[in-house]
Amino acid sequence: MASRRTIADENRKFNKEWTVKYFFVEIDGRPCCLVCRKSLSVFKEYNLRRHQESMHPDEELLSATERLLRVQELMASLSVEQRVSSEIDRADAALKEDNYETNRRHHSECRRAACKKSKILLEWWSIAMDESTDAVDTAQLLIFIRAVDSQMEIHEELAALCPMMGTTTGRDICEEVFKVLAKHELPLNKIPGCCTDGAPAMIGRRNGAVVLLEKKMNATFLKYHCIVHQEALCARVFKCKPVLSVVTGTVNSIRSRALTHRAFRAFLQDVEAEFGDVLYHAEVRWLSRGRMLDRFFTLRSEILSFARENGSFANEIANPEFWQDIAFLTDIMSHMNELNLNLQGKNKFAPDLYFEVKCFVGKLKLFMFHPTTGNLVHFPRTSMVLTDPTEIENKRSVS
Repeated sequence: MASRRTIADENRKFNKEWTVKYFFVEIDGRPCCLVCRKSLSVFKEYNLRRHQESMHPDEELLSATERLLRVQELMASLSVEQRVSSEIDRADAALKEDNYETNRRHHSECRRAACKKSKILLEWWSIAMDESTDAVDTAQLLIFIRAVDSQMEIHEELAALCPMMGTTTGRDICEEVFKVLAKHELPLNKIPGCCTDGAPAMIGRRNGAVVLLEKKMNATFLKYHCIVHQEALCARVFKCKPVLSVVTGTVNSIRSRALTHRAFRAFLQDVEAEFGDVLYHAEVRWLSRGRMLDRFFTLRSEILSFARENGSFANEIANPEFWQDIAFLTDIMSHMNELNLNLQGKNKFAPDLYFEVKCFVGKLKLFMFHPTTGNLVHFPRTSMVLTDPTEIENKRSVS
């Protein structure tokens, strides 16, 4: 069977006669109409003629002399357009190189001016502080401001994210906070409260950052423990260490060895699994535990099959009762993650947070009562495992 002919194989070239006949020129390897500036895809006379007949029928009525004059006029116009376009491109390139720093400075000046103006109108403002360590073991101090102006409008801004290269004592944190407050020229006599992550360096009675701030400001203000941190601490009360240690160990066995990890990812790809990998668990990330468990449970069939082939994982994962525990734990953690997310976000005030917590307490009562009646509507994964245990039973033969 003969191969299909393509336009590239025909090696068509532009015929200069087409400029006078159809008012076309070659631009960037394509025929371009001088009248409407439309480009066609190929150098084919039929296409050019059809374009002129359908789009510019009046041009066909011109005599030979009129055509030459018309071509000269259109070519001159095209030349001017190309020259102007080239100058604009050069100017844009120069502007892009030069304008970034200028725009950044202008933006900073405008922001400082706006901040200075808003500071005059501030009635009260409060501060939130959180210190955590990033992926490269550098302590990062986050300082967040919430203020209310004379019109009773609430403003929330991230004041600074300060890397702390040395120690992170209460005195170090206090000094960083004062630098930020001085930089933004915030009135120190208008702060009614301070919220922290509850770390000892923040709330220590003698050398905590909050106590030192009060001494420096010569004032006393309300001190709060971040409710999202408290929720994360509540989640740790749940006695799940035996189950979680097996899950974490299995995940580490898969991901810590490069060869096993590559084989597992290839296996997931071969069986067209819903996810392409398992997730590590990080204690400092609030949602990490729930997400890791959800991913682990979703990939349970693939993990069991892979374990049967490799035989290097904990024996517990072959036990159906273990997967019942995993399912229940995953359901509980999904509810905890939902609460955590509801407590986060902008413009969340004490009544909103109280409402979320009270609602969750009410849910907990339902979570305890419904299973006693056989209702597992709030525990879909648990219901799935209890309803159809054959999936786990069929894969129990882990060597």
